[in-house]
Amino acid sequence: MDDYANGHIPYAVNLPASAFDDGWPDDVELLLKEMTTLIYYDDATLGKFRKVESILSKYGIEKIMIMEESYQGWEAAGFDLEY
Repeated sequence: MDDYANGHIPYAVNLPASAFDDGWPDDVELLLKEMTTLIYYDDATLGKFRKVESILSKYGIEKIMIMEESYQGWEAAGFDLEY
């Protein structure tokens, strides 16, 4: 079963870091340039997400935060999840 379907941060858009391996994925248009984009990870390295941050910045997404505590940190803190 898909990790996203098993629970995710509310309003999250499922764009795995691997979707950026070949540049700009089509689904990234779901991100709104005027809103803050929070990048969080599950089991990948933080370095890969720094690359995603760089790509998003290059294409005009300026309000970007990387949640270094990861999805597991969000869940452990007791914050809401969507399913």
